[in-house]
Amino acid sequence: VPTSFDLQVSSVAKGEIKLSQLSQKRQGHIGSDGNPITFWDGSPVEYGNLDVTNYEDLEGAGQIFIRGGQFFLEQAWVFADTLDNQLGRSSIDIAIDGNMEMVRGARITADNVGNSQGGRITIKANALKLSEQSVDVDYKSFEFINSLSTIATNNFGSGASGDIRIDTGRLELNPGAILSASEAGDSGSIKINATEVTAREGGLISTNNLGFGRTGDITIHANNISLSEGYYGSIAAAALSPDSIGAGDITLNTAALSMTDKGVIDNRSFGVGNAGSINITAHTA
Repeated sequence: VPTSFDLQVSSVAKGEIKLSQLSQKRQGHIGSDGNPITFWDGSPVEYGNLDVTNYEDLEGAGQIFIRGGQFFLEQAWVFADTLDNQLGRSSIDIAIDGNMEMVRGARITADNVGNSQGGRITIKANALKLSEQSVDVDYKSFEFINSLSTIATNNFGSGASGDIRIDTGRLELNPGAILSASEAGDSGSIKINATEVTAREGGLISTNNLGFGRTGDITIHANNISLSEGYYGSIAAAALSPDSIGAGDITLNTAALSMTDKGVIDNRSFGVGNAGSINITAHTA
């Protein structure tokens, strides 16, 4: 019996994929017959998750490929995490013809827990929205970020985080988080191509490093970028450890940049390396 595997989910262009805690049935795979594809679980504890993490041996995690017309995650998780000393490289590849939405603490992660290379996440959608917390906690609470709907490639070992690439018409974090963080090695880079990017009420795009590595770069190309109520920095690259070798660069290319009510672009280093550059090209700001 294989201990790691690839998972491919697809529907017709007008089909719908849902991962939710709230339904009363679980279905595996439905073919491309026009009906919705559903991964649901009505249990109050077990969510309708997709997980190709290999918990048994050193082969590494599998890969997740999702294709569909709409994709909705409500308090559900999609995981392709790499554990200690595992070989190979996981990935999550999502392409949605219509809209994609993540609510109430939904999570998509290709984390790394060890000394290997973490997986990468690639998302293409007409519109991508992250909103609503899993629990209602104030932004001043330590649990605030953990409560957000999140796309992440985090590293919890001596290895490195993978990269995140998002191509969408409209990206809305209201609030929600796109993160690549590392406890030791390098964190990954985040690249976003969009027509419009909005981060508000604690919405966050961030790379950071808590160890000896380097923080990844953040690159955003969008016609409009709007940042407000950025309690932790709406867009941030930070080297937070005294041992960090430096923070990555932040590059924004946009026709219009709006920053109001604590909208923040932050690049800093507390380590032996320098902070990165903040490069902004905007027609209006």
